[in-house]
Amino acid sequence: MASSADRFDAAAFLQGLVKADGSIDQPPSQLDADIGPADLPPDWYDHWAERSAIREFDGHQAREVAEFEALQDTIRGMRRAGVSLDRGRGSRR
Repeated sequence: MASSADRFDAAAFLQGLVKADGSIDQPPSQLDADIGPADLPPDWYDHWAERSAIREFDGHQAREVAEFEALQDTIRGMRRAGVSLDRGRGSRR
C-alpha cells in the first residue's frame, strides 16, 4: 500500500501551474510542433542553446532530449515574456 508521501498531490501540482499574477502557465501546444531552434529570435536562440547545453552536460541528458526539453522551456519563457513565436521565424535558416 502506498504511503501518504507516495500519493500524487493534484492540488499542489495545479497550484504550481499558476503564476504569481494569477495567470496559468500554458504548456507548449501542438501548434508549436513546427517550431525549431532555427525559428527563434537570436536572443531566444542563445537562451535555448545555453539551456540545452546545461541539460546535456550537467543534467546528463541525451543531446536529443536536452534539445527538445530546452526548446519547450524556451517556448514557455517566450510566452511568459509576451514574445511572439512568429517574430524570429526564418532568422537562423
